[in-house]
Amino acid sequence: MTRELTDKDLLNLTPEQAAEIYAQGPEAVAWALLKLRVLAKAKAAAEAAGEVSKPSSRIAPYEKPAAKKGAKKRGQKAGRKGEHRRPPLRIDRREEHTLACCPDCGGPVGPSCDERQRVIEDIEKSTVVTTEHTIHSHYCPRCKKRVEPRVTDALPKSTITDGFAILRATAPSFSPVGFTTISDTLTLFIATGKLPDLPPPTPPG
Repeated sequence: MTRELTDKDLLNLTPEQAAEIYAQGPEAVAWALLKLRVLAKAKAAAEAAGEVSKPSSRIAPYEKPAAKKGAKKRGQKAGRKGEHRRPPLRIDRREEHTLACCPDCGGPVGPSCDERQRVIEDIEKSTVVTTEHTIHSHYCPRCKKRVEPRVTDALPKSTITDGFAILRATAPSFSPVGFTTISDTLTLFIATGKLPDLPPPTPPG
């Protein structure tokens, strides 16, 4: 009966069929094991070929191999001098930020135990306005950590407001002055606090 089993039967072998093969002796068991080995290899090859031809969008995230970490590190090469935006030459206004309650849990906080300054530049009526934010940190006994008020004028670690960032990103498409000129505007005109008049938008097409 063993010779009459199809490939599908072997791949879905029941305990009764396995017992029948075993009862026929070592030769029948060896034949069944070798046949299963061949079928398993064929199935694995077919699945591998299917995965290669399947587009990435049709592969589930948990089935994809782990992404390779980039060999190139971020930032300047070793030995090069770092570059960053120069601090503004003047401060137009100052704001204090303190907390009455914890922004995470809503519980009461202690008095200010430390402070730090964050400078943010914005454009108001074609004038660069620089604001120094003094951010006080407080200890939250419920969270058991220091907490700070959130400054919403700019994104974290950014020195310019969202509006100015949008101007930098969109100005090249509306004006021939180019991205470099816009990105250097603060540095070039911070001393006077005035921005140059930009040319009118270029009509499409």
